[in-house]
Amino acid sequence: MEKVGTLPPQRATGVDAGRFVMALLVIVLHAFPVSLPGRDIASMPAWPIPFIAVARMAVPYFFVASGYFLRTPPSLRAAIVAPLTRIMPIYAITLAGYAVLLWLDPLRHVNWTILGIIRGDVIAPLWFLQALIAAQMLVGVGLFLGRPRTACVVTLVLALCGPVLADYIPLITHHAYPWRLVPILRHLEAPVLVWVGTQIHRMRVMPVWFCFCGILMSLGCLLGEQSLITAIWHSPGLIEPDVVCATFPLGIFAFCLARSLNAPAWFARLGALSLNVYLIHFGFIMAFRTIWPLPDPHDSILVAVLAMVCATLGALGLRMVSVYWQTIRTPALQLPRGNKDENAATIKSTEELSRADNQTND
Repeated sequence: MEKVGTLPPQRATGVDAGRFVMALLVIVLHAFPVSLPGRDIASMPAWPIPFIAVARMAVPYFFVASGYFLRTPPSLRAAIVAPLTRIMPIYAITLAGYAVLLWLDPLRHVNWTILGIIRGDVIAPLWFLQALIAAQMLVGVGLFLGRPRTACVVTLVLALCGPVLADYIPLITHHAYPWRLVPILRHLEAPVLVWVGTQIHRMRVMPVWFCFCGILMSLGCLLGEQSLITAIWHSPGLIEPDVVCATFPLGIFAFCLARSLNAPAWFARLGALSLNVYLIHFGFIMAFRTIWPLPDPHDSILVAVLAMVCATLGALGLRMVSVYWQTIRTPALQLPRGNKDENAATIKSTEELSRADNQTND
């Protein structure tokens, strides 16, 4: 059994490289909408569906990764305050940046509400940060109280109340999903994925072939589930719900695959840019949507590629801004207050990765 807290370099590099890949997949997800305002979903071709299905593993991967590096907090106060102090400054700076961007584009209307800002859904990608804060609080409290099984049950109930019932409650009860829960539908998936990440840290590394099989099976289930939901809603075209149940195993197996791979040091270093890429990419997509307001699906390929390049270059540029980079970088590198052996192992892994990167550059 792998010792808790040890992060061998070959596993850390795979996870970090995976973070950058998943940030790019989020761009694909946002650049390849199956339907856009003003376009009939039935007129859209079927070929983008597999790309969107693969891209759906990205956000669950990020939640699992955050749980993987989460440690038992030293106090109840730390379990509640630490996620706020680490993530809320990032959210505030990014939200302010988008506010300036929208002010420069008066034709684009956004409904700024207090609840929308709290939930993080004023700007599409920012809901992830608010969901992550709540999930880390909940799971952190469970770890501190020494009740991981209770935390498991609570997070499963939240997932059941969110993604599961949202898609299938019309079939089960013939009633619409409670509208008051719709704005936090995606938030409810986060806690169980963070909890799974804490458990993966205690497991042996899965074989690569097993992870690949899990990903392929999850993709098949995801496409089948989307077809089932489409049939339930009697839609003329394939429905793309916000969350489908198969994304849970898809993101989990994707993380397990990354954990079992040994990525080059230069590729793993790109993982440090993943959060910046995720946070700023939507601004570039909004800009490109002014050029292609209702793009052909083939044009979405160009939008995705341009957004990937611009977001990566923008993330590198922001790295040169000291205040912003420290705000983004510090939470990612900040060691949890675990025991000294765990932290020492993490430091050793990080130092070895840095030496390998320097040798590569030389």
